Amino acid sequence: EFNAELAEEFGDGAKLSVRVGITTGEAMVGNCGSSDRMDYTAIGDCVNLASRLESANKLLGSTMLVTDEAWTQAGRSDTRARPIGRAMISGFAEPMRLWQVLPADDMSGDDEHRLVEFARGVELFESRRFAEAASLFAGAGRLGDDDRPARIYEALCKYALSRRPDEPWQPPSETADGVISIAPPLPAGATDGE
Repeated sequence: EFNAELAEEFGDGAKLSVRVGITTGEAMVGNCGSSDRMDYTAIGDCVNLASRLESANKLLGSTMLVTDEAWTQAGRSDTRARPIGRAMISGFAEPMRLWQVLPADDMSGDDEHRLVEFARGVELFESRRFAEAASLFAGAGRLGDDDRPARIYEALCKYALSRRPDEPWQPPSETADGVISIAPPLPAGATDGE
């Protein structure tokens, strides 16, 4: 609605874009500094993670990323989202599961089916069934031509199919940036405890 008002007042080129990262955790919030110079701020791992997720939206072409823990705590069954899978976030040692929240008003029934197929593709990727996953990410699991998460997963599947099993995991550069990369699938038979 806000962008419609902007377009009405300033022309069709006016648009406000926002990227958001959401997680849960403890943070120190309040005034920090000395009596001469004070700043109201938030400090903590969760604040850092939320900032990294906000930045990760740029690579993924998304507007809102949520950690699995925050998504589960929110219990938002009425919100459209899709799993992004396990991702490595700069500054954090372990991969974490992420969700991409999608705009509800832009979805058709066909798009709902594509969300299910994308989630299935993520499961297939994590199960090392790369050919099947690549097929979904190239077709039924893709939300339009500029669906970056689907394109990234498709490229990772093609990479996985082209490499020898004993080679180190070094995917194409367009599948990651300095903030986020999709975590490699676990070795066959391994579990990440989830």
